[in-house]
Amino acid sequence: MDAYKTIAPYYEAVTRRFLAETRTALREICSQSGARRILDIGCGTGLLTGALYGYAEMVIGIDLSPAMLSEAGRSREHSGRKPVLLRADALHPPFKPGSFDLLVYSLVLHESCSGAERLLQAGLQMAPLALVVEWRPPLSIQDIFLLSWRHGIERLAGTEHYRQFKAFIRKGGVPPPAERVVSRLFRRQPLPYTGMDA
Repeated sequence: MDAYKTIAPYYEAVTRRFLAETRTALREICSQSGARRILDIGCGTGLLTGALYGYAEMVIGIDLSPAMLSEAGRSREHSGRKPVLLRADALHPPFKPGSFDLLVYSLVLHESCSGAERLLQAGLQMAPLALVVEWRPPLSIQDIFLLSWRHGIERLAGTEHYRQFKAFIRKGGVPPPAERVVSRLFRRQPLPYTGMDA
């Protein structure tokens, strides 16, 4: 079953404003990395994939949700940007080791039933670097305010998805084993006004 079937048609409208600064920051980080081949894992409606297009020679987005990919195809038709978007499982990606210079995991780890560590290990077979952006537990008054928005968005993806999100936040965000996998690959920094770390 596609947990995003209901929210897919509205996802960009609901999240675009709140995630705009995050996507801009990610685009800048990716641009500065010098990566020529980027894989956007869990690309959803493709907003970030499209934003990265043009900053690298090759940008591919993968997602498991047919509904989100369908929306991505529709919105990219209107924008004229045509990055490659594929339905694929991040745990069993259809790419050879070393196919990419950089992986982007934007709000994906909290969705993994198999665990963040396993998801990251599978990805790091394909690229030497990973950029991870994920919700974090509240650290400030501003984060607490944003928490209600995050809960609303995550709840729209269904009961099981929301249960996983709540467990992820309750456990403190990116778990220590997964952090060990990527600690040598990215610097941790709060992104502006989002309640997320990159």
